Amino acid sequence: MTNICVLSGEKKKHLKEKTDAGFQMEKEKLYAVQETVLLVNTAELYFNYGRYLMISASRPFSQPMNLQGIWNENMFSEVSSRYKLNASTQMNYWCAESCNLSECHMPLFDLIERMRENGRETAKDMYNCGGFMCHNSTDIWGDTAPQDEKVTSTLWPMGAAWLCLHIFEHYEYTLDIEFLNEHFDAM
Repeated sequence: MTNICVLSGEKKKHLKEKTDAGFQMEKEKLYAVQETVLLVNTAELYFNYGRYLMISASRPFSQPMNLQGIWNENMFSEVSSRYKLNASTQMNYWCAESCNLSECHMPLFDLIERMRENGRETAKDMYNCGGFMCHNSTDIWGDTAPQDEKVTSTLWPMGAAWLCLHIFEHYEYTLDIEFLNEHFDAM
């Protein structure tokens, strides 16, 4: 025998509202979980994409990464494909050591070495100082003189100092004393 429950109009309405509210709450919880999963997946995707870009654009015996990367097709590209030392070059290499991509850091260290002789001349001629320095940008030849049209960033003389932080960071992660001895004079 089947039991049939007959509800009055008022009770039906109350039960429907309660059920709809419950479904709405569960639906909102599900959406929140899906959104969280999406955010986590998106963050992971961007993280892995950043690693891929570093691996593909900065290998030993190649040039360091710049804003355009190795894929620049223009003869006259944005900022002449120079290395912007006060922002983008630093950011390109932030994850080199923490992502266990130390070998991808090597082209940047090679660039620092190429900059040293020009940087000594620039420090002496422009600031009557010892050591070496670079303004806000350099190129594959290690040019250290002021460049660009924006005076406030062009005359920023901290490019070499900022880059040298990467030398010590590499040492902190690898504890490679031979590497530190090789590059200590740059710091």
